[in-house]
Amino acid sequence: MRLIPFVLLASLAGLAADAHSASLSNSLPVSFATRAATGGPTLDFDNRFGAAGTSAAAVALDAQGNVYVAGESGFNPTDGSAGDIFVNKWNAAGDQLIYSFRFGGNGTDYATGLAVDASGGAYVTGSTTSPAFPVTSNAIQKTLNGTQNAFIAKVSADGTQLVYATLLGGGTEHSGGIAVDAGGAAYVTGSTSGNFPVTAKAFQTTPGGTCTVQVDYFNYPTTGDAFVAKISPDGGSLIYASYLGGSCHDDGYGIAVNGDGTAWVVGETSSPDFPASADALQPAYSRGFSTGFLARVSAAGDRLEYSTFLGYNYATIRSIALDSAANVYLTGSSDGFAQPASVGAYQPEPTGGCYFLNIGPPMYFPTGNAFVMRLNSAGTAVGGLTYLGSPCTASGTAIAVDAAGAPWIVGSGSSSFPMATPLELQGGGIVSKFSPDLTQLLFSTSFDPADGLAIDAGGTAYVAGVVNNASATANVAFVAAIDAAPSAVSLDNVASASPFSAANISPPPVPPEQLAPGKVIRLSGRNIGPNVSMPGVISGGVLTTQAAGVEVTFDGIAVPLLSVSSTEIACIVPYAIAGRSTTTMQVTYNGVSSNAVLVPLQTTAPEVLGVFNQDFTANSKTNPAQAGSVVPIYVTGAGQTVPASTDGEIYTNPLPVPAATITVGDSSGPLTVSFAAAAYGLADGILQVNFQLPSQVTQLGNSFTLSNGEALADFYIYIQ
Repeated sequence: MRLIPFVLLASLAGLAADAHSASLSNSLPVSFATRAATGGPTLDFDNRFGAAGTSAAAVALDAQGNVYVAGESGFNPTDGSAGDIFVNKWNAAGDQLIYSFRFGGNGTDYATGLAVDASGGAYVTGSTTSPAFPVTSNAIQKTLNGTQNAFIAKVSADGTQLVYATLLGGGTEHSGGIAVDAGGAAYVTGSTSGNFPVTAKAFQTTPGGTCTVQVDYFNYPTTGDAFVAKISPDGGSLIYASYLGGSCHDDGYGIAVNGDGTAWVVGETSSPDFPASADALQPAYSRGFSTGFLARVSAAGDRLEYSTFLGYNYATIRSIALDSAANVYLTGSSDGFAQPASVGAYQPEPTGGCYFLNIGPPMYFPTGNAFVMRLNSAGTAVGGLTYLGSPCTASGTAIAVDAAGAPWIVGSGSSSFPMATPLELQGGGIVSKFSPDLTQLLFSTSFDPADGLAIDAGGTAYVAGVVNNASATANVAFVAAIDAAPSAVSLDNVASASPFSAANISPPPVPPEQLAPGKVIRLSGRNIGPNVSMPGVISGGVLTTQAAGVEVTFDGIAVPLLSVSSTEIACIVPYAIAGRSTTTMQVTYNGVSSNAVLVPLQTTAPEVLGVFNQDFTANSKTNPAQAGSVVPIYVTGAGQTVPASTDGEIYTNPLPVPAATITVGDSSGPLTVSFAAAAYGLADGILQVNFQLPSQVTQLGNSFTLSNGEALADFYIYIQ
């Protein structure tokens, strides 16, 4: 039996990813987590709380650094409604719940925005279908008008009562963001189907009209306007309330207030006649299904001082923030803007969208990349623009700017979203920080999906959302604090271990890969090893756990190293962590530790490392195998062997065999496997599987499936 050289596998690559788990309670936090400092980014705390189905929508800070979180509690099995609105307040360290205040009616109540004033009053907005929503005696609107209205409420500084609570609407309203000025007036935005209670001197007193654009997509509205309103400090009157929109659908998602009382509103529109101003940065509706908008309303609400379209092709502006100079920062999702990215932008172009196959009526699936755009204080000039994402959907849902002018965003991203010194992989959400000039990605990690973001004076980010559990019914809310201190040794990602062409894999490997005990993987990063690539070391028949000053640990267990360099390490996940659902990876180089990265673990995650012909030459399009011949493939991630493999051992006779049955098949069914065992002379976790190709071949590049129990891996073999 001929063997592929060990040096080939020593130059491989591999990958992984993550998520947090959570326990449940009825109301109070039930999980408090911290991570030890590593000289780089740290998770200062990570609190999960609430009954099943609880989610957090927004987070805010007061002048003392206390942390406020708003959202909705879990499903109510008694009447089938969603739960109540909650506002929780923690101390700055996150280890003490100061209060937890709940309110709501007998229907569906959900929160979308939160702001805190100088005295610690918490302002919440959202939407409700509850006829018995608990409005206060001075409410602007005391009864539900239509099927669903917006609400605005203020919780007292001590968390014991509602200072005020009012409904606002006339048909079907979806509330968006909320802001509060120095005088305690609250500003809200959202969308309305009509009959909205506008004020007499509002800048737009009537709806935009009838939509003239045909939209043939399910789950996408075609009518309705955005709204913007300002509530008096006592909550008893409307200073102004106005429509904002054109003849098709418009939605307000975020709002921010200048010191002079003017309010910026952002959102999405499909109205070609949206009221853009003469000095608009983008005066006309561009190509595509929808576009974002940015608008500024006068302090009295009687004038639309500025308004512009932004972006095209499913563009949406989800969130807005202002820095100390009143510059405007935006995030959301777009396939592009009319304005070019700024010079040296971290990602100067969007990576494109995805095609989603849908059988039946067409569905609305927005695609694009997240972005950060900085505008001057008038909104008329772009000071910076970068994209952030990978193919398929990526979106920023909230943005904040720290004292140094560095913007942060949270949102959602695909599995190959760019990472920089991450804390976790495969969380479903993202938390990212850019340099002030948008040329560098200073920090980017997968995390649980987040809609809330706030930054304290020291640059710590507070994020809030929902724990991304596999079972949606078990989801709970979370609030976490992240310190993105720079790291001298940065562990950034995990990639596929397969060294042969992506043309031999179906589908092509896309980071991050699934991790399993005994699997060959490749870690990528910065300053994680020597400048020149060095091979692993075999001592006493065992692959050592240290090479050229490099050590990699999984939950503190040192792992066998195949090769090391400054940007890439090939290693083997230790069998010693079998049975765990997650593990924490860390690299140490010359005594300096990297960031600690949490990743999920599978029991098995097979991957084909190499495909060879019967003469042990590499299989390729120019060197195809003969039909009916026996070919060997090399596999990793197939699980434990019998007898059990030892971490780092170099396999010798007698060879252990996989504990689970290995099968290979094509479209015609299972094929004959003549050999399946550890690969002689190679490191633990690498198996050799010989099987016979079918004698009848219809095309070059037949597709095959490797199976190990329920875990599958697809690959191609070129056959003549």
